[in-house]
Amino acid sequence: MQNNKIVAALSIMAALATAPAFAIGLPKLPGVGASAEAQTAPAGDASGMQDSVIKTFVAGSIEISTAQASLLRAFDLKDQAAALEADAAALKSGATDQSTLSKATQSSKSASDEIAKRIAAGQPLSEEGKQHYVASLVPFAKGLVITSKLPPELKTFGDAAKQQVQAASLMDKASVTSKLAPGMYLVKEAPGYTSNAIDAFKKIVTFAQSNSIPVPADATAALNF
Repeated sequence: MQNNKIVAALSIMAALATAPAFAIGLPKLPGVGASAEAQTAPAGDASGMQDSVIKTFVAGSIEISTAQASLLRAFDLKDQAAALEADAAALKSGATDQSTLSKATQSSKSASDEIAKRIAAGQPLSEEGKQHYVASLVPFAKGLVITSKLPPELKTFGDAAKQQVQAASLMDKASVTSKLAPGMYLVKEAPGYTSNAIDAFKKIVTFAQSNSIPVPADATAALNF
């Protein structure tokens, strides 16, 4: 029953993460055109919106990376766990340029791939490994809840950023584009990041239940149950 609730919650999150809200009329994105609202809405403070978008993403990403590090340790991948924690530490320090965000998302994807391989192989866990595994579930769920709230923020930011770039003079256009690059990176990458994390969490929960690893009630509570 608990597993059914988790799957249902994750299915809703997946739908939100890939919703048309991300079709925000960005230039050079194949098949994506500006909505009527985006074409007529007044430009907002894209820089301020970017700060909010990045803050939300970083908060969710840190939770997920913390969880993935525990999972890597559960499968005795200590070096990979340490590397992932180092990238998460960079985010915690306030480094939120495009390069840091990109490195964090790529590290998370690599960690997810490594974890998926172990799960698919049915790698047995030691008692200590099971403790690390259990410790991963609540922060992973919390991270998913946070990142699943990004779609409306990203749409609003993307519309404002597009208009701000278009309104800039030729002399200022490159500077404005550069300043908004971290947020625009998230507009393109956050949906896939969240969707992949949701798929990964489904497998993680299924593996836990197949191997008599308890799923904490706080994990389902974090998913709003």
